[in-house]
Amino acid sequence: MATDAQIERLRLAYEAQCRAKEAAEAESGGDPATLEHATGEWEAARDAYQDAQEEVMTHRDGPTCGEEESTAPQRETQPTVGAWCGATFLADPGPTIEAAVRLGLRRLDLMINELSKARKATPFELRDEERIERAVEQAQDRGLQVHFTSWIMPHRTFIARAADTLIPLCQRLRIASLLWDAEEPWTQAEGAQSYESAARQIASDFAPLRCRMGVTGIGYANVAKLKPLIRVCDYMVPQAYSTTSSGIDPRTGPGRLIRRWRESFGGVEVCAGLAAYRQDGIPGYTEALALQSALRSVLAERDVDTVVYWHVNDLLRSSVAAKVVGAIHGPAPLVA
Repeated sequence: MATDAQIERLRLAYEAQCRAKEAAEAESGGDPATLEHATGEWEAARDAYQDAQEEVMTHRDGPTCGEEESTAPQRETQPTVGAWCGATFLADPGPTIEAAVRLGLRRLDLMINELSKARKATPFELRDEERIERAVEQAQDRGLQVHFTSWIMPHRTFIARAADTLIPLCQRLRIASLLWDAEEPWTQAEGAQSYESAARQIASDFAPLRCRMGVTGIGYANVAKLKPLIRVCDYMVPQAYSTTSSGIDPRTGPGRLIRRWRESFGGVEVCAGLAAYRQDGIPGYTEALALQSALRSVLAERDVDTVVYWHVNDLLRSSVAAKVVGAIHGPAPLVA
């Protein structure tokens, strides 16, 4: 069933096509081909929006004749655990996938591009589409959910190209969700449209996307710059990182950052981003205790049942981190 954010994206796309149709009628000079194209685009957007609304109403009204009423599954007591991965994973995904399965990870969040230094208008690009496809298929064959994480910029051409590339790719590869990394390329972008306009364009251009969309960003992200984007997405992943360099107490800080995002942005599902790096050396904590305390801190928050670690390489490099994360779904309880 379509989510509220997906319906909102379809509504905005429909309104955009209404305006485009009106403009075509006024400017075409009666050219049949132009009018036919504009009308076709308008009808497709209208039908998609109406179908999503009808689907929601059917579920709200209950099952129709011949349908079985489904029971919503209960939320798991243990969290869903995932980790981000990127260029080194794409070079040789097999060992990382097997290690992820052994650790009990259920999702891999694949960084599909590297645009962290971009500020001015930059073409949207992928790391290597063929490698991405092979890695996704291997991970899915081992039962892992695969989510895409992409840098996002507010420039019109970037968003349009991202939609042209990612909508068919996500559909073809059965990607679980598309997560926008809204850090400096978004918050410090130069020569771009307003954040409100960029969010409206994302909602419109990505209306055909069948999977969910989310937003991740630093714990103390600029509210005014991220809020328009989060408003058109389905979930958010605050990076509630407590490390040797962040100055955030693992016992209290990650949960506080979750609350900050919820109070600032509200209205959408919250997952937690946690750090697996720079855990050894936090004053007053062993490496294991730092990891365990941060995990407890976010899971104590209401309705947080998914955590994603940065980065899978850090989980695999540290036997302590691997043991702590592996115990989340294993028989051993967390030790304070």
